[in-house]
Amino acid sequence: MRVVKVDPAVLADGLFLIGQAWIKYGAGDHEGANADVDAAVDLLPRQGVEAILFMIEAGELPTPGPGPEAMDAWLEQCRQAGAGELRVNLGYMPVAAPPDRPETEAEFRMRLAQKYGTGSVPPPMTSLADELRAMGLM
Repeated sequence: MRVVKVDPAVLADGLFLIGQAWIKYGAGDHEGANADVDAAVDLLPRQGVEAILFMIEAGELPTPGPGPEAMDAWLEQCRQAGAGELRVNLGYMPVAAPPDRPETEAEFRMRLAQKYGTGSVPPPMTSLADELRAMGLM
């Protein structure tokens, strides 16, 4: 496995840019969000930026927002990263064998619902990461 070490100050700057992108995307400023993601990718590995976006979506990191409480929580994460208290470790787990055919979105959602016992299949959502991927930026 390849390990990429990132200076804590650089991680803090990357997190800040990702938070700005999240807020701009939510406000409809897709061009500004894309520019911030590109700037974050200049600092951090692309997979790291994607992982951080997914961590926000999963609730593992606070959701950056325009309000003072949301922004304070996000800036605290940036501070922790700069102080070396927050680290992002990326790993790769190979799949044993590829499936005979790709799983459809409906099958995937049903499998997740069964695995995590949600009882219902959530409606399809688009995320910042999905939108950026669809635009060819990730």
